[in-house]
Amino acid sequence: MATKYLISHGHRTIGLAGIDHYHTGSQRLAGYQAALKDYSIHGQAEWVQPGDYSYQAGYNVFNAYQELGITGVVAASDMTAAGLQKAAQESNVKLPGALSVVSIDGTLICDIATPALTSVTQNFVQIGIESVNCLVGKSATRLVPVTLVERESVATI
Repeated sequence: MATKYLISHGHRTIGLAGIDHYHTGSQRLAGYQAALKDYSIHGQAEWVQPGDYSYQAGYNVFNAYQELGITGVVAASDMTAAGLQKAAQESNVKLPGALSVVSIDGTLICDIATPALTSVTQNFVQIGIESVNCLVGKSATRLVPVTLVERESVATI
């Protein structure tokens, strides 16, 4: 969803920042790759920068993305997006004009970041309920849907 959103805004060099190599990271990578393929975008391996969903993971990938000419980034978490934005601002890179960011989570960080982060927002309360049900032996009743919340961090190019 996040990758397709950036593509719909004209981005064709799109990074995926801060994912791990476990289940969640693998799912996010698969979605990112599928979206690029759907739009016949041939991504480079360097466009995917692994991490641990942290602020530092986002901060650390900024220089690599600048060297690669990345115009849009799907950040694995709101914290990763905040770190990426901070590094960009320290380098006087205009956000979102020179770099657009979509985060995944939808926490308070999205509203307090500058610019406010567009996000794929999860319902953590419902995810918690479904998780507890699974732990106590009940079947999960449904897959908890996500929504894309537009804020200020994506420019059309």
